[in-house]
Amino acid sequence: MEVTREGLQIQIVDKESRPMFDSGSAVIKSYMNDILLALAETIATVPNRLSVSGHTDAHLFTETRDYTNWELSADRANAARRSLEKGGVREQQLAQVVGMSSSVPFNKDDPNSPINRRISILVMNEQTDRKLKAQQDGEPLPEDPDFAPEKAAEPSTTEQQTLNDFEAFERLRKTMTRKNAESRQPAGNQGSGEFFE
Repeated sequence: MEVTREGLQIQIVDKESRPMFDSGSAVIKSYMNDILLALAETIATVPNRLSVSGHTDAHLFTETRDYTNWELSADRANAARRSLEKGGVREQQLAQVVGMSSSVPFNKDDPNSPINRRISILVMNEQTDRKLKAQQDGEPLPEDPDFAPEKAAEPSTTEQQTLNDFEAFERLRKTMTRKNAESRQPAGNQGSGEFFE
């Protein structure tokens, strides 16, 4: 888990000894499903929307041209979405589900590494959510203050907003890390529903 400019990025990576998926399959392994259900329990307590992405390694698992790593990664992302929904994430909380194929490797030095076969979940902050909504609605994207040189010297709220984002998502990351370390008993506290900006 990492707090980024876009929100809280959760990468669920594959280990060679316990693969998340069989090669060429979008059927989630049972232990992977347990992880997604545990994550969903916490993610469902905040109103932030999610972006769920599926990734593959660079191996071509089939010669079939109409089912490639693009389709496979999208199917894996949708399998993860279904598990998150079973765990309590609301359909309205899902902003997008995308297949990335091998275009964004986790291990850039070894595109064929099994660790590149993964699911990533972005718990979007408010600014990222606004940009995505604008894009989905076909509106012009809002101006990015980092690309406005005439405003660069002026004090702005961008740095304070970034700090607020970091603190809010760091609290969410710590909560999820703590829950992961605890036993698998149902959590008694369902959260406050605070929107992490």
